[in-house]
Amino acid sequence: MRLAGLLHDLGKPDESEGDDHPRLGAALTDEILERLRYPTRVRHHVVWIVAHHGFKLEHVPDARDARRFLAEHGDGLANDLIDLKLADLAAKSVPAAEVERVEELRRLVRQERSQPHHLSDLAVTGDDLRAIGFAEGPDLGRLLHDLLVEVVDEPNHNTRDWLLERAVRELP
Repeated sequence: MRLAGLLHDLGKPDESEGDDHPRLGAALTDEILERLRYPTRVRHHVVWIVAHHGFKLEHVPDARDARRFLAEHGDGLANDLIDLKLADLAAKSVPAAEVERVEELRRLVRQERSQPHHLSDLAVTGDDLRAIGFAEGPDLGRLLHDLLVEVVDEPNHNTRDWLLERAVRELP
């Protein structure tokens, strides 16, 4: 987190209209940490945080937003992104409502962590889908991802019966 805090805005000087300073900063961060011989795991973690720290909350988040955030970033990175965002906002003059939205996201992420947001949380597996007629391959992976998206949006859909019924509609 300290490295991400130090390096997160490296892309700002090179940012021009339409550029994405987090993306530019992530590339610079990757180069720097590789040159300094940081372990790959640490480098990837810091680069991910730098690349995604520019997330915006246009409205007060709800539980669905928190589950989507968790699904996109994973548990550990979601917390780190929120921590960096709050630290970044504390160093700026921003409206209190912006800080409150990030604090609400933090609260909701903690609350929703037990809800399904990983493929491993699904009530079905690839084996279950192959058993009803799907072939191994990228289409199976896409279907699992689509099912996860639906379950993240509506956690009560995470039942074996509902997911299999939904999957059958996708059979060729």
